[in-house]
Amino acid sequence: MYLDARYDASATPRVSVPPDLRGPDDGAVARCVLELPVPVIALPAAAEHEPWWLVLAAHETGHHVQHDLGLVRRTAEALEAVMPDDTADHWHDWAREAFADAYSVLMVGTAAAWAVAELEFGPPAQLARVPRDGDRYPPPCVRLALLGEIARVLGLADPGPGATEVADWLAASPFGEVPASVRVRLKRYLDTTPAAAKVLVDLPVDGVPLRELCGFDARAFGDDGRVGAWARAVATSSPVITGRADREAARLGVAGGVAAYLSAVGADAAVESVRDNLPARLAECGPTGVLAGAADLDVATIAARLAEHAIKAGRRGRN
Repeated sequence: MYLDARYDASATPRVSVPPDLRGPDDGAVARCVLELPVPVIALPAAAEHEPWWLVLAAHETGHHVQHDLGLVRRTAEALEAVMPDDTADHWHDWAREAFADAYSVLMVGTAAAWAVAELEFGPPAQLARVPRDGDRYPPPCVRLALLGEIARVLGLADPGPGATEVADWLAASPFGEVPASVRVRLKRYLDTTPAAAKVLVDLPVDGVPLRELCGFDARAFGDDGRVGAWARAVATSSPVITGRADREAARLGVAGGVAAYLSAVGADAAVESVRDNLPARLAECGPTGVLAGAADLDVATIAARLAEHAIKAGRRGRN
């Protein structure tokens, strides 16, 4: 993970070989690339001074989870299977980002939707646009509705706007800003978001629903849960936070940091407390050894296997 001089975040899965490293035959590389320790996440540089933006790591981690568990095709097929014919192709194209959005809600709750709403902020015409073939993301208003429906399926309190609320907003927007034909098209996609949300959170991984695999517990995200405790603590001058050695502590802490920031907006002292306390306490999270450096890799062995595959591929090409 590293900070980049831009406002959004990105993930580079280990299966994405940089274009300048690709040869004419990727077959040999493809057989070894899964062994290479190169999955990375880029977060906006602003996260250094505005640590609530660390919440974006949840979505980007979802991309790595989907790739490493072999769920890319399965997600697309599962979404297609429950969609009407006139929306199925687009949901297939959106499957990667939709999975990452679902994973982010499973990790940090409604803080994930806050981040997307901030990044997608714009005039109605920008939020409500007709999807194009090949788009990786749904139109912003559909994406926000999907996040709300995921939170609702998971039983989170105050899940935020879902399909109904976004459809109402769309119907009330000035006609000149969102033409009637666009509203009709988008309503069709909004109507499918509840089904998409259910498919995503219950996607089976070796027979276990994704929500169960993630150990999701809606109680942790309530005001009386651990996220609420983090939110109250990091906004004080001397925070006391228990349970930081638990595996889920950091992600719940990030969710609490977002909640604390939103409550503190307009109160400079409280915002400064969140700014100072959140990264300090997050650095103390996790069981012993979880944040330790990886063991040394046997690069020579990996390189030898890659060379062997390359030689075999070359021989096949000559024959």
